[in-house]
Amino acid sequence: MNNTTMKHGKEYCCKRWRMLTYLMEKGFTPIKVIPDATRVNYKNWIFENSCELEETIEEYFASLK
Repeated sequence: MNNTTMKHGKEYCCKRWRMLTYLMEKGFTPIKVIPDATRVNYKNWIFENSCELEETIEEYFASLK
């Protein structure tokens, strides 16, 4: 998988606290934190996208089923 086939582009925006903790447990660190555009009390965590990150995101969603 390379940048042209990744689903989420150059950066991935995580809006879920549980996913954030899952990704951090797997060794990923957000590159920045931004306020949510529609919910003022919420934050979004931005990760530099990679094939490994996308695979981990897929594992996260698979574990929810």
